[in-house]
Amino acid sequence: MIHYIESHYAEHINLQTLSTFSHYSPQNIIKIFKEVTNLTPTHFIQQVRLQKAVELLEKDTLPINEVAVKVGFTPNYFTKIFLNISVFYLMNIAISISIKNLKRLLYQTSLIQIHSPNNKFSAHP
Repeated sequence: MIHYIESHYAEHINLQTLSTFSHYSPQNIIKIFKEVTNLTPTHFIQQVRLQKAVELLEKDTLPINEVAVKVGFTPNYFTKIFLNISVFYLMNIAISISIKNLKRLLYQTSLIQIHSPNNKFSAHP
């Protein structure tokens, strides 16, 4: 199931999809995922999608909305999920994404405004 999710993360995946693929009941799938990953299937899918989004943001200059769609999120949901992840995870993303892409990500999600000419940040009111 993990391989299936990692191969089909951009598609619509839910418990029923996993149940059909694996021939396990949804309850058994939840139990297996918690035992193996310490996550629910939904959280595991979100984690895979976020990881793929980070990879796209590292190597591409696609708009955030396009990145969201490419990894299986709606743009609004991607922004909501991204904003709700822990500070620790954000720090890991900040380290792994170039500063340019981080500025673009934060600007496009309206977290900050970049003021020219010295490129200083300020919190978005």
